[in-house]
Amino acid sequence: MNDRPSLDRDELAHLCDKPGLAPLAVEVLWHAARAESPVAYLHEVLSAVRSTTGGEYAALVTAVADRWVPAHHSGSPRPLPVDLLADALDQDAAGCRGGWVVVPLALRGSK
Repeated sequence: MNDRPSLDRDELAHLCDKPGLAPLAVEVLWHAARAESPVAYLHEVLSAVRSTTGGEYAALVTAVADRWVPAHHSGSPRPLPVDLLADALDQDAAGCRGGWVVVPLALRGSK
């Protein structure tokens, strides 16, 4: 049995609506094939996300003991939008507020 998450055609169709993200998608995949470690991969990918979006900070965050903690980041650290993070997790959906964009990496209902 395959435990890897997969995207169906409807989910992939949303990517076709955003052709400007194609170079970022290629870069993310390129780094996945070339990175020497997961940490090196996250460093390169978060830097690419920040650069492509024009953001000042990009982070992969996790909840630890009822706190949001950056596991990896790119840019100058800043206070995280904890309410937005909680809302995105509760709603299993991306959210935007006050210059922040939050996207859950995995939905709670997925394996």
